[in-house]
Amino acid sequence: MRLILITGLCLFMSGGAMAQSAPRMDDLPAEVRPEDLQATRLAAQIAADAGDAAAQFRLAGMCDRGEGGPRDPAAAYLYYRKAADQNHVPALLVLGEGYDDDNASKGAFDYNRRAAEAGSAVGQFRMGYAYEHGLGVKADAAQAYVWYSRAAKQQDAAGVQGLERVRGRIAAKDRTKAEANLQ
Repeated sequence: MRLILITGLCLFMSGGAMAQSAPRMDDLPAEVRPEDLQATRLAAQIAADAGDAAAQFRLAGMCDRGEGGPRDPAAAYLYYRKAADQNHVPALLVLGEGYDDDNASKGAFDYNRRAAEAGSAVGQFRMGYAYEHGLGVKADAAQAYVWYSRAAKQQDAAGVQGLERVRGRIAAKDRTKAEANLQ
């Protein structure tokens, strides 16, 4: 496998057959032996720099964990952002994890909103949680109800629990309004 990756990279870099189109993350194996990580990181770098969102996400994770090269949190963040800029939902969710202070919560809120709007149950749960607890946004039980309901509709266990929690605290008129937003 290592020979295939290295041969492909050499062809790409030398203008051979692979140079006609940039490599894509789909061309790389999902499971990589530890001794092949450096070649995989290089291939991911080439595909990421060509604009492949999945490659940007994979490279960000490799940089974050120090796989196939030195750990580089700044590069990890850069490639997570590049993937998120293309609405890559897993990258949006990684960047949406920051709830440790108000400024981080505002940034996290935007990433989670985008993931939620793309249909991610995790993003929808996080939006419900943000509205329930006022993280990055003013607390709003009706909006928490809406987002938890969307996550629960997808069988998300945390969304179901959040919905049950908020259901008991929301006024009847606000619940009716929230349910109308679900249509």
